[in-house]
Amino acid sequence: MGGALGYGVWLLQRDEIVWIFLAGAAISLIALYLASVLPRWRRRLLRPGPGSPPRQHLRTRLPRHRLIFVSAGFLAVIIFWSSLRVIEGGHRGVVFHLVQGVQERTLGEGIHFLLPVLHRLTVYDMRSRVYYVQSRAEPSRRGPGKPENPLLWTPTADGLKVGLDLSVRYRLDPTRLPELHRNVGPQFEEKVVHPIAWNVTRLVASEYSLLDVYGKHRHEIQQQAFERVKALFARDGLICEALLLRDVMFTEEFEKTLVTKMIAEQKVQESAFEVEQAGLHAQVQVIEARGE
Repeated sequence: MGGALGYGVWLLQRDEIVWIFLAGAAISLIALYLASVLPRWRRRLLRPGPGSPPRQHLRTRLPRHRLIFVSAGFLAVIIFWSSLRVIEGGHRGVVFHLVQGVQERTLGEGIHFLLPVLHRLTVYDMRSRVYYVQSRAEPSRRGPGKPENPLLWTPTADGLKVGLDLSVRYRLDPTRLPELHRNVGPQFEEKVVHPIAWNVTRLVASEYSLLDVYGKHRHEIQQQAFERVKALFARDGLICEALLLRDVMFTEEFEKTLVTKMIAEQKVQESAFEVEQAGLHAQVQVIEARGE
């Protein structure tokens, strides 16, 4: 209960309390004015007139000071309504003040009151998200109908290319959200996530041979890349939760070479087995000859 009360007080900062007070005062004044005027209008409309009664007593034109009063009240209501900002669940807002700049206090879930001219609100999704790292070629190098490659192709230690199906799960650090907004902005995936994940994975994969990447060192490569990406993300206000190396692919040329190599190794093993069997057969013959 105490935590919920503290959270509510935290939401209603000084500027928000002022706006609530002004809006409530404006609405109350308009309600009081209408409550005092409507009975007189009603009496005028219902007052019977002699014969062909002149309509002067039905005149409902407001005096100038009352018109100004009502206009100011409606203007206050309009400003109040346009100042409402709603932040949905799992999101936080960063406020840019026209005079003071980016505010260090972020806005949580709920309703907030911000001046449309003085404040500018940017809402960020604070939930975990998954980014799929892909090879990005220049538009001139991609054909007009060719999409981006879904794999991250990178050279290995033995000079061959390997395709990695890589994904990064991360979220924004709520304590450093103003810093992220000030230094990077909403385009953090293009400016931070992709360059770091792409570069780190290439560097780690280049330390291993293709067969190591495809085989027993795959988990080790994934863990090394995760630790490096996590450290670099933290510098810009991002929290890396996981880096998953989901699949490893190689080129068709290497696949053909690998198949040829495997066939050759199999033939060598078969030949060695035949030689071994022939030697054993010869030894058996020698033993049989000695026995005779």
